[in-house]
Amino acid sequence: MSYRIGIDLGGTFVKFGAVGENGNILKKDKISTPADCDYGTTVSAIAEVIKGMIADMGMPESVGTGCPGVIDGEHGMVVTGGNLGWENKPLASDLGGRLGIPVTLCNDANAAAYGEYACGAGKEYKSIVLITLGTGVGSGIIFGGKLFTGELGAGAELGRRARA
Repeated sequence: MSYRIGIDLGGTFVKFGAVGENGNILKKDKISTPADCDYGTTVSAIAEVIKGMIADMGMPESVGTGCPGVIDGEHGMVVTGGNLGWENKPLASDLGGRLGIPVTLCNDANAAAYGEYACGAGKEYKSIVLITLGTGVGSGIIFGGKLFTGELGAGAELGRRARA
């Protein structure tokens, strides 16, 4: 079976989806983000869920992770992890190393915008703006059929983590 795994990493929950060739959701899962968003614990928890999906469904074509904050997708780095509090973490290589497969990484709101553009409410349009409201606030822009990322994937970031 041909499918892809998508991960939505948030400050409260980590959500998982296995998506088929036509964008149909084959399987979903969700876990609470580990306490204090500890990086190592979070990466381990994500890897365990994905290993379970792979055991049930076979090896996916790809694994992609959306993470809040400023993301260097080219190098798979979380530069600043927004509401997660992470800085300079090689999330794509750390997660990929635990799974034995490559993992791609991008800003979570950019990933959501592209998903809606490709398979969801925005699929009939060439340009959309998406705003995410969760533990944090984010946004993504598709303009003329292309994802607007700006510098380090933060070109459309409208939200910011509140400070105590």
